Amino acid sequence: MKTSQKTKFISLCLAGALMLPAGTVFADDAADAAVFYQQASEAYQAEDYGRADELLARAFALDPDLIYQYNRVLANQANGDLKAALDILDTYQEQMAADPEARFTDVPAIRASLEEAYAKAEAKREAAALAAAEKKNANGAEVTPPGDTYPDDEDEFSTSRVLGWSLVGVGVAGLGAAALFGSKVLISDVDDRFACENAGKSGCYAEFGDDAAQDRQFEEDQNTWDTQNTLTWVSLGVGAAALIGGGVVLYLDSQYTGEGVFASSGDSNLEWAPYVSADGAGGTFKLSF
Repeated sequence: MKTSQKTKFISLCLAGALMLPAGTVFADDAADAAVFYQQASEAYQAEDYGRADELLARAFALDPDLIYQYNRVLANQANGDLKAALDILDTYQEQMAADPEARFTDVPAIRASLEEAYAKAEAKREAAALAAAEKKNANGAEVTPPGDTYPDDEDEFSTSRVLGWSLVGVGVAGLGAAALFGSKVLISDVDDRFACENAGKSGCYAEFGDDAAQDRQFEEDQNTWDTQNTLTWVSLGVGAAALIGGGVVLYLDSQYTGEGVFASSGDSNLEWAPYVSADGAGGTFKLSF
């Protein structure tokens, strides 16, 4: 600690002791306060500024003389605790300014010096924190820029893609099933018998026995045929809807992310078309890149 600061503090301590009201010098509290005051002076000389501040606070608790708070400001300033010194001035500066003996005329200058030093210390601390953050980012840590951030966007986009491609898969499976049912491969024997009947041939159902048995088989074949057609149309509808829905989801996702699931030129498209023929029904799709 500079000699001039020590000398000033000691002088203030001595002056404060002399300025204690004469009527209370010998009172118990005032006497104890004076003891703390003397101990604070010794602690200050020993550069134990934290101890000096503590003793001055105890002295003020016994004898509310502002000289104790004034010297607490100096002790905290010497200790580097600028915030504590400013806090004391925030509480007692107005009372010091109204001191009838005008003992604290230098308080405004002390405050200005404290505020300037505190501002510099804060600026230095913020610069150090920023430098540490930049060093951490340079070492590969993730940088989160201030302002608009969307931490969940990637998860949302991934979910959209999964949904889109799932629908496309369901659509392809549906159209494939429609094509399979429409081809009548699964009921080729029924298809052959109907073809025989449609051609006007006789004996198409002779293998099933008498006329009653043949009629029952014909009705059964008719039900099978109707069921197959129903499955064809249901599969075609579901497959087409799922395929279109998946394509729309993927298209919208590509537009939102700018990545383009399809070609970025804008010429890509997904086309589908159902077909119905005398032999059945089905569908075709075309994905262009």
